[in-house]
Amino acid sequence: MFRGLEHWASIHRVLTNGVPQPPEIENETSEVLRDYIDRIKKGFDALKKQIEAYKPDVLLVVGDDQAEVFTEANMPPFCLFTCSEVHGSINISLIEEPEDENHITLRCHSELALYLLNELTRNGFEISESKDSFPFM
Repeated sequence: MFRGLEHWASIHRVLTNGVPQPPEIENETSEVLRDYIDRIKKGFDALKKQIEAYKPDVLLVVGDDQAEVFTEANMPPFCLFTCSEVHGSINISLIEEPEDENHITLRCHSELALYLLNELTRNGFEISESKDSFPFM
């Protein structure tokens, strides 16, 4: 969840929602968790260096949704943002971080997104489109 060790217990509590966990969870000591965080940071640093070295024209980001944008009433298998930007808070509402803080804006490549949408649809993929930016959480 990309938060400091001090937040991991509350994130774990929310995500497991009281469901009993396997006994191996006891092996996740503070030292092990700090190692996880260190490995995550090193991984992101390595990814950043690779992207900076390669200098791609476009970075296609694939993500998932836990009802931050979509609900059970409408949960498309895939959705392409065809708008020019998306914005929202990087805070985690599940652990009651305020959603009105830490906002970011990400640029989108509308022309490429529309091309991908048309080609994927033409080739039989079930995909939806978001033409407007709405806040992500």
